[in-house]
Amino acid sequence: MMKLRIAVSTFVCICVFGLGLSEAADDLAAVTAGVKKIVQDVPITSVKTTTIDGIYEVESMYDVFYYAPKAERLFFGDLFSPDSTNITALSKNAIVSRIIASLDLSKAVKLGTGKNSVIEFTDPDCPHCRNAFEYWQNVPDVTRYTFLFPIAESHPQAVAKSEWILSRNDKVAALSDVFSGKYDKELPKGATEAGKALLKEHAAFAEKAYVIGTPLYFVNGRILPGVNIEAFEAALLHDEKTTDESKSLQKREEVSVRE
Repeated sequence: MMKLRIAVSTFVCICVFGLGLSEAADDLAAVTAGVKKIVQDVPITSVKTTTIDGIYEVESMYDVFYYAPKAERLFFGDLFSPDSTNITALSKNAIVSRIIASLDLSKAVKLGTGKNSVIEFTDPDCPHCRNAFEYWQNVPDVTRYTFLFPIAESHPQAVAKSEWILSRNDKVAALSDVFSGKYDKELPKGATEAGKALLKEHAAFAEKAYVIGTPLYFVNGRILPGVNIEAFEAALLHDEKTTDESKSLQKREEVSVRE
């Protein structure tokens, strides 16, 4: 897709001039309604002003595009400042950082202690998820935070398996057993109320992360849907460098342990 390159002034205030708070809110509501007239089936998660008069930034889950109400036109592409800063990329990074910050990693099944941070939403009966699980099992120097998101419509036994995994004291071993296919012919028994409650919490985190299908990964702060080994490899750290996102996750884990 052709990128839209627009020079913007860094000295323009990001606000709605001449409007009170209620008027500004009404203006944004009207903008949101205008966007939905054009893209009815696209979920709109946020609308805000930009430094360009009459141009609004629209968030749709992990994506960002722009809307000009007077012209009733949408613009897809990257917005740049005069110093070549990619404003669109910054907005997308902020979305991912916000999502990651909203997740309680102490509720996930943790595998490994490596410098690479991988947050995954997965379904134990999804064949693509199982292929990816096998891949990650063989990747060194990774800390994985696994949230279970069984899609019952496609995999009727996935919910029961997920509840059982989250009911076990050794959740890592239970996760490995289920993903290996050990319980495909006969469902495991012994799911607890605590395990069922934890699965509901995982579902709530999936909603915050806009998960609509599995698998979905956040690898060192980069969102990677599906199974894309090349993209996984590109996002992994293969030297002594550690991303800010990885450091942040490690610090959050340390605080969680202390609490």
